[in-house]
Amino acid sequence: MIELGLQNVSLDENCYIMATLPSNVDKKVPVIGFVSHMDTSPDMPGNASTACIIENYQGEHVVLNEEGVTLSPKDFPEMLDYIVRPSS
Repeated sequence: MIELGLQNVSLDENCYIMATLPSNVDKKVPVIGFVSHMDTSPDMPGNASTACIIENYQGEHVVLNEEGVTLSPKDFPEMLDYIVRPSS
């Protein structure tokens, strides 16, 4: 991710990797954030993964699938580092 030019790259103890993609245009646009898990298991293979786009993230739980599996800032407080703040 670093070699691709992403910033704020971090890997936590549960193998979640997070990063941001800075803007490459002259006008003010939102930062793009990425969150992913580094491995798969027979219980949850990675071949059917799809991206989840969350615009204007404000610290809420992120629902990952129709079964209601979520990522929570309570369990992953570093998610709060990616809250979109109003520009001044």
